[in-house]
Amino acid sequence: MMESQSASAVGRAGRPSPASLFIGRQPIFDARRQVVAYELLFRCDSDNHCPATDADLASLATLNSSLNVVGLRSLVGDKLAFVNVTRELLIGQTLRMLPPGQVVIELLETIEADDEVLAALAELKEEGFTIALDDFVLTPRTEPLVAMADLIKLDLLLGGIEGCRKLMAQTRRPGLKYLAEKVESDEVFAQMKQLGCTMFQGFFFARPQVLKASRLGTGRVQSMRLMKMLAGESIDFAAAEAILKQDVTFSLKLLTYLNSAGLGLKHEVTSIRHAVALLGEIKLRQWVSLVAMTMLVEDKPTELARLSMVRARFLESVAPLTRHTTPGVDPFLLGLFSLLDAMLDQEMAQAVEQLALTDAMKNALTGRDATLNPPLAMARACERGEWNEMDKIAASLSMNSIIAADHYRCAMRWADEVMTIDA
Repeated sequence: MMESQSASAVGRAGRPSPASLFIGRQPIFDARRQVVAYELLFRCDSDNHCPATDADLASLATLNSSLNVVGLRSLVGDKLAFVNVTRELLIGQTLRMLPPGQVVIELLETIEADDEVLAALAELKEEGFTIALDDFVLTPRTEPLVAMADLIKLDLLLGGIEGCRKLMAQTRRPGLKYLAEKVESDEVFAQMKQLGCTMFQGFFFARPQVLKASRLGTGRVQSMRLMKMLAGESIDFAAAEAILKQDVTFSLKLLTYLNSAGLGLKHEVTSIRHAVALLGEIKLRQWVSLVAMTMLVEDKPTELARLSMVRARFLESVAPLTRHTTPGVDPFLLGLFSLLDAMLDQEMAQAVEQLALTDAMKNALTGRDATLNPPLAMARACERGEWNEMDKIAASLSMNSIIAADHYRCAMRWADEVMTIDA
């Protein structure tokens, strides 16, 4: 579903401004919970919506600026990109400039089958594009689209599981795939997978599957031990070094991170002691926590680790721009730990007790202290493409929403780089 109208800033000369793009992306998973695609979400930079008469121009400006200026690879890497299109954009020539092997053309639910639409779809399919129908409702005016589609997105909020089951029965044919949209629980994920859906979109991966203590494997135990040590008021560096040396994989991961170009260190890090000397307590606390987090979610969807990193970087970068800070709470760690409940399959109140967190951090993570809730809520709004909500939160923080969106885009790029290093 298109969360907001596609748009970007159009300057006085009529050219899009890449600096003010509002870009969000929602992951799309396969049946193994691995990310295979992202749906790209956009909006205007100056308003919370685009006038209906400007929707086609907005979509065109967005595609040009985001895919040609920002770059498709920086947005989705080697994954597929689902792009919402209007009727006018569909029958025009702009889409032909996109790489057919990586872009999925997602027809909005407002598009009906007429001669021009069907002809355009035939040309796009001939060129190798994948065609998806968004929030599809079967009517006499939309039925011809089924024969042209490679994928139908099923909105669970429209008709529930039974409604999806009925639509699948009405449209099923060889080669046609189904994507379950707005999957909000692991139970629904399992049910839709059983129905035959092969792709899934929603926030089920970020919620606990079982609300009880989980048995942790060796790697996760080591991760928890380190995170517990590093989350306290002070760090016992000798003890931290001893734990790291017990796990060769852990040590290698840490040194790989620290030697990455992203940190900009002048000298190669050759040992944990060397890392401590170069980074100091604050950065070491953050980076070791980051490595521990990636190991903690090794049996979870990789998107869970990526999303935690995006939140961590985003909160750290916007903290100096807001007055919403709390003593004893590192914004980076707050973002990194914000999905701890999903990682441990526990309620957050139970999960935080396993770490030696400060009381201030525990209160922030469990919501007892609302001081840091707005920045975290702003990150969540960016994840979902809820731009109206993001604007409201940014205003409450006395922030420019365009600047906030740019910080989030940079956080996404940073997290992708980190995940690439880890791989």
